[in-house]
Amino acid sequence: MGRVFSPEEIETGAVPHAANFTAAAEFLLDTIAETNVDDDTPYTVGTLVFGSTTTGTATPRSDLDVLIAYHDDYHKPRSSALMHYRGIFQNIKDMFHVPVESTVESNMTLVSGSHSIDDIFLQTLLTVPEKWQTGMHPARLAMPHNEDWLSVFKQYNTAKDRKLAKALTDNSEQDIKAFQRALELPIALGRKALGVLSDYGFLTGPEQDNYSSSKKIVESSLELLDLPTNILLPFRLIMKIDQDYSELLAATLDGDSTLDTYQNWLDANYLTAMQQAVDYNSLLGSFVIEIVSSERAL
Repeated sequence: MGRVFSPEEIETGAVPHAANFTAAAEFLLDTIAETNVDDDTPYTVGTLVFGSTTTGTATPRSDLDVLIAYHDDYHKPRSSALMHYRGIFQNIKDMFHVPVESTVESNMTLVSGSHSIDDIFLQTLLTVPEKWQTGMHPARLAMPHNEDWLSVFKQYNTAKDRKLAKALTDNSEQDIKAFQRALELPIALGRKALGVLSDYGFLTGPEQDNYSSSKKIVESSLELLDLPTNILLPFRLIMKIDQDYSELLAATLDGDSTLDTYQNWLDANYLTAMQQAVDYNSLLGSFVIEIVSSERAL
């Protein structure tokens, strides 16, 4: 799972080296700590880097994942706080070619449970070593999410359906970002589904002892649900296309495969991945909504 690059990005050297991620994380933590003494910027209660950077498994396809909690008494609008952090993120992308995938919340939003972080995600964050944080651990501030997870899931599922269907029907040219969303869908939608199912008691916890990998959690939990074959098939096909892409990207970056071969692979797999993602989103969405709605009706 992760980023998908255009041939032009590969040709111009816009793909980050795996070693860049640790340097980018250190720059992020240091910069936020330094700006905490400035009265004109939001006071950062805590910053946490998580994901593949912290486990030493970052690849060129990775993002730099970060959770930031800023103090609620910041005297400017939330948009101003977000602009401050986005400026830091843009500097990181310019310097290291590493994009930042962020969750930025006020401390009161986390404490009140008004955030959008699911319990599975929170459990994952609590396993991150302290060396990857500054200030308080943001996840320790977060109370359980207090919204109806089924409503959240429906909104997410509908939005994904709209975006994927648009990219599939408008196939005059390849949309690399849409292709990336398709390859990320099994984990992204799977985690949302687990949030709903755990909330309604279909899974407890979920039923895993190790929260260190979202991918492992989703794969094993979906198997626990004994999903119909028509749902598991597109899930597995997308995962296989994603694995093949990772191998092709590595070969291309190493010079063992050409950009023409890379483009030909995109041409051969783009529509297949998009169609499988549309099918998976529709089938899993209907499955989750039906069983939870049935439980609520009892």
